Amino acid sequence: MARNVDDLKILFEVMRGHDDADPCAAPVPICWPGTDEIKRIKIGYFEDDGRTPVMPEIRQAVRTAAEALSRSGFQVEPFRPQGLEEARVLWKKFFVKVGGMLIEPMFRGRQNDCSPMLRQFLEWSAAEPELSGDSLLESWFRRDSLRAEFLAQMREYPILLCPPAAITAFRHGERNWSIDSKRVEYLDAWSYAEWFNLLGNPAAVVPVGQSLEALPIGVQIVGRPWQEELVLTIAAQVENG
Repeated sequence: MARNVDDLKILFEVMRGHDDADPCAAPVPICWPGTDEIKRIKIGYFEDDGRTPVMPEIRQAVRTAAEALSRSGFQVEPFRPQGLEEARVLWKKFFVKVGGMLIEPMFRGRQNDCSPMLRQFLEWSAAEPELSGDSLLESWFRRDSLRAEFLAQMREYPILLCPPAAITAFRHGERNWSIDSKRVEYLDAWSYAEWFNLLGNPAAVVPVGQSLEALPIGVQIVGRPWQEELVLTIAAQVENG
């Protein structure tokens, strides 16, 4: 989190490069793209995933960002990738079920030490179907295959513009909402960020508008792995309107 994209760029320059704790970290040199270069790429945008409805204010924010980029000379087209629903299901297996399996032993017999949110997370995890070694390996392989399928779709649209969540800022303790006459649960509301959490795409969220409570409404800019510079450059364009 930062005040603006320029601050994120500074943070990125500090964090880039080799990391002894991460054997997958690569010392990739920073290469900020020029204006002519980025305006040659296509930007795909979508307002919802076809499953979880989003609040009208968020739809409008995505639309506003897409229109602003188009006016600035970018190629912006409607595009919704395939595989989003499967990515949501796989995310739940790794981050909810497996996450709970790792955390639960630490608090066994000490449930009173858990925060209300952690207790609820452990309940969500316990409610998920049990995972066998075979099913976990199958999910892991499917995650890799899904990532390859997703990146193939991004050959035409290296940048995606979409909601960061189905909801605007909410009150503490709220866990479900009614959107377009449909009940949206907490984890489903955040599926718009869960996909890229699973697949490993770099993403940035920048404010575009405000809610009725005068709180910021953001849009999500998503890129391909190792293209953080492109994501941040487009994010700056969105931020500056």
